[in-house]
Amino acid sequence: MYTRPLVQPLSYDEDNRIRYTRKELGVRNAILFCGNLISNAFGGVLAAGILDRMEGTLGHAAWRWLFYIEGAATVAVAIIAMFVLPDFPATTKWLTPAERRLAELRMEEDAGVVDEVSDRNCLVMSSLLTLRPQEDNRGSVWRGFWMAIGDWKTWWLCM
Repeated sequence: MYTRPLVQPLSYDEDNRIRYTRKELGVRNAILFCGNLISNAFGGVLAAGILDRMEGTLGHAAWRWLFYIEGAATVAVAIIAMFVLPDFPATTKWLTPAERRLAELRMEEDAGVVDEVSDRNCLVMSSLLTLRPQEDNRGSVWRGFWMAIGDWKTWWLCM
């Protein structure tokens, strides 16, 4: 699947919830899903071409050639992505210090961990490492569950 390298950088992982604001994440996921559909369409055409034309080439079955070609492309893109894709704004080498700080502030603002001080230009981070008691977490999950049960839109989507 040669289009997979185009879609893979857009794939979802746990850390991307941190890097993108909630508004940006919806558009990003839409691009991901559309890219996935396109990738599957072209992947099938590519596989059909390989299976049709490569039978017996160098003494290998066509299905083996399919795995060789797609596997080599996947490994190559993975190795390149390991060096190109950023881990986190603070560790990204190609961002300037001002861009790093801006990216971190955007993430903190979106997550709601920034408190405004009397001077609106001065932002102070809240404590990120304080853990709530287990009862609070369990209570909030059950509260959310009952809110979902009582919402008519949930039932409408179930139909």
